[in-house]
Amino acid sequence: AVVSTQSTGNTVTISGIGGGIGKAVSTAELLKKDGPLHQTNTVAFVTMTELWEPKENKVLENIEVVRKIPSIQIRLEVNEPEVKGPGYQPPEMVQPPTKPISRQPKFKKF
Repeated sequence: AVVSTQSTGNTVTISGIGGGIGKAVSTAELLKKDGPLHQTNTVAFVTMTELWEPKENKVLENIEVVRKIPSIQIRLEVNEPEVKGPGYQPPEMVQPPTKPISRQPKFKKF
């Protein structure tokens, strides 16, 4: 699982590969709670080639395994992007509640 981030001015890019996709999405959701951000998602597959060599029996052939691993790139921007392609999500405008929320204690005092 790999997760990486890049930040340039008003833009943050979060990338995740394999098991790191969930962590990348969670990180983006946490950043979006701080303020209205424009989000653009890109989903792709990364091709990984592994070469397995026998340790003891040199008569055996090497094994080459090609795997396609899913990846995601999440771009968060303060300003609206010039080009809105597939994967674009505008900022969510959260409305404050109209009625006060009643807070009741979870446990009764004895």
